[in-house]
Amino acid sequence: MDSLIYIGAVIAIVLSGVGVAIGEGRIAKASIKNLGINPELQGTLTLMTVLGITLVESCAIYGLIIAFQIIGAENLSVANSI
Repeated sequence: MDSLIYIGAVIAIVLSGVGVAIGEGRIAKASIKNLGINPELQGTLTLMTVLGITLVESCAIYGLIIAFQIIGAENLSVANSI
């Protein structure tokens, strides 16, 4: 049973990491494309890109928190059964 808990934690981290990587790639692609079209908007595009990447990166933190909760919940149930 312990191995399934750790597999669930790994899946939570991996899936959130893959989602974040795809999201950050799309944001960077759109930012570079729009910077090529309108170079005078460099400051605004930089600000919006950083805010967008920050928002997407929070999903990776949520995945890590879920993984810790999965592992932590397992340790609490074992401690209570002793």
